[in-house]
Amino acid sequence: MPDDSDDRPLPPMEIDGGDNARSGKIGGPLAAQLTGMADDQEVAAIVKVAEPGYVPEGVTPRATISEAIFTADLTGSQLAALERDPRVVSVELSKRLDQIE
Repeated sequence: MPDDSDDRPLPPMEIDGGDNARSGKIGGPLAAQLTGMADDQEVAAIVKVAEPGYVPEGVTPRATISEAIFTADLTGSQLAALERDPRVVSVELSKRLDQIE
């Protein structure tokens, strides 16, 4: 009979992102649409940074969620710069919600 008292941690799970999976920091359901995006075209995004309070050069936060997470409208060239920035953990592309009046 197997011993169920093993307290060793389980190895991390690997998740297959499917056809929309990308390598790098940029993700989200809209990431697949980045192919052919113009450098000046904007997309709404949620940015997570490694250092609390850090805002990459040229990026203007639209709303602050926490000290390390904010939203911003980013151009294609800004997305490329964030991909290379070691202090940026991830960029999740999203659609901007309509404002409720």
